[in-house]
Amino acid sequence: MPLTLPKLATLKPSMAYSVGQTLMTVVAWRSAALTTYQFYEEIDSWLGPWGDRGYPIGYGKKYNIAFNTDPILNSPYFPVANGWVRQTTINLQVALVDVIVAAIRDNKLYRIIQEDQLRKAAFDAHPGAYLRGGLMRVAEQEPECIPVIVGIPWEQFNPLNPNFSMTFGQVVEVIREPGIRRWLQAAIAGTTHLPSEARRLLYEEARDAVQAASDAAGQTIERTERLLVSEAKKALLRRFAELAERYQPLRRYFY
Repeated sequence: MPLTLPKLATLKPSMAYSVGQTLMTVVAWRSAALTTYQFYEEIDSWLGPWGDRGYPIGYGKKYNIAFNTDPILNSPYFPVANGWVRQTTINLQVALVDVIVAAIRDNKLYRIIQEDQLRKAAFDAHPGAYLRGGLMRVAEQEPECIPVIVGIPWEQFNPLNPNFSMTFGQVVEVIREPGIRRWLQAAIAGTTHLPSEARRLLYEEARDAVQAASDAAGQTIERTERLLVSEAKKALLRRFAELAERYQPLRRYFY
């Protein structure tokens, strides 16, 4: 049953709190939520409808389903990633409630009834939702899930996609907010949690890169081992840096 929300023409600043309370009842896993994506359907029906071309259905609902049904991210073998999906799903919807409540309270309805304004506000909230959901912890404890997380919305990274600039911008913010140093520390910490086969491949890659230089310079075994560890770390970091490398001209925004 659809939510009972006031008609847009009758909205007043005094209604902001009650609208927020009503919307919160269908945030994922709340008592009235029939699905994890009902929230987006309610928003589209109330403020639109925009259908597949609008943010609520064409992005919010689409990726809500994609992330909450992914067999890897929702596997019992990856509890940290599973928790991240659940918490981020909630964070994204609550953030949109905050956007709507603020627009009504400040009597600036154009921010929610104009689809492009709603989309921008939602994208601006994405980085914080991802980080508060525990994305850094996923990188540290279940790093093999990071490529899966990046890969699900991969089409958004196409420069021809209308969401490209906002998508790339949110990647920048996700990296910049904690800082590159913190992300590198998380990536290095993640090496200890990689499956043994993945660690073996990284080790072999590093060994091949170091062997010739070590032999030629006649270095000690200890020195060679230190280089090996260093190169193994670099090999892992290269995997995490592939996305940034793809957009080399824009890398200055990460700093």
